[in-house]
Amino acid sequence: MTRTLVTPGTDADLIGLELADLGAGESLERRCEQETVVVVLSGVVEASADGTSLGRAGGRTSVFDGPGHAVYAPPGTQLRLTAQGQAELAIATAPLDGRPPAPARIIAPADQRMAEVGKGNWSRSVRTILGPEHAAGRILIGETINPPGNWSSYPPHKHDVQDPPHETRLEEVYFFRVDPPGGFGVQLRYDADTTEAFTVRDHDVYKPGNATRHLVTTTAFAGTFKATAVEAVLTNRPYNRADVTSSIDPLTSPVEAATLLLGDALVVDATADDSVTCLLEEAATRLGRRFVTTCVQNEGRTLRVDVVPPLDGATPQPVTTLQPPRAPERFEAGCGVPISPTPPHAVTEAAAIAVRHIIGLLIDHPLDPAGELRELL
Repeated sequence: MTRTLVTPGTDADLIGLELADLGAGESLERRCEQETVVVVLSGVVEASADGTSLGRAGGRTSVFDGPGHAVYAPPGTQLRLTAQGQAELAIATAPLDGRPPAPARIIAPADQRMAEVGKGNWSRSVRTILGPEHAAGRILIGETINPPGNWSSYPPHKHDVQDPPHETRLEEVYFFRVDPPGGFGVQLRYDADTTEAFTVRDHDVYKPGNATRHLVTTTAFAGTFKATAVEAVLTNRPYNRADVTSSIDPLTSPVEAATLLLGDALVVDATADDSVTCLLEEAATRLGRRFVTTCVQNEGRTLRVDVVPPLDGATPQPVTTLQPPRAPERFEAGCGVPISPTPPHAVTEAAAIAVRHIIGLLIDHPLDPAGELRELL
């Protein structure tokens, strides 16, 4: 099974990251469109490029077991990795940007740069799997092992300005593993205006240049699509017995909207996208179906839940009175994306109110035939 952790062009500008869990005899096979590095986090794989064997990579039981192997593949390579038992792989990609690639190969621990850096409670072990001195086009890969309680990435630094030798502009993605899995760490991010602290746990992903907006769950879903995050959260609930699936494909036609409405007991539109709502409303009117649309407005001060069309011919909820912004406009370092001023507690409360309306409709005891318009603050 392979799942996407970071999508280039959406979650990051350049970097892509996937995680693959392979059973014995299972293969990961793909034609590499970009420069690709596969880090064997655990287990062993047989690797081949364009039908030619590269050899066997891996052997550790976890990243804490010691340095591991990686497989490098330039763009255009037909890469095949076959697991010799259970194996976990991290697949990183990035565009070459006109730079010359290197040949496909296995990167063994002996090929990597190992260093003990820092001192005291900010000492750590750094394994540079693919650094600037190694044969590759653009991508850089490494592992950092922190003793319990120690700081990493210290002294504090950043990589959003190209000013060598003082600073080099880099896009970064952190993928965290924690031993034992129930442990945690703390990630700090700050700039001239804001300071943010995140709890990070096993398998969390963090992108310094793409901080989370509308965070209602763990930072594991920083920068991910709403649908992907909701699917993961619901699937991991211990009491969940449902088969939860998600799709990030955009809704672009009335036919797609009609298919959604006919295929489910109730469709909930949380996109805050007028074009999606209009497509669903047109399809619902023609089919005699209903859906619920919900959103948070006015920087988290206003919530609306609309039943479309309203039950029993009721009057729709009035149009929201939009208010002037109160929060200063801020943008994320690195990617320049606007930071939403909506506080997480407003999103949580809005979700709880929307769920009550949704459950009421599903059990034929609606709270209100048209929905609800509420001022939260």
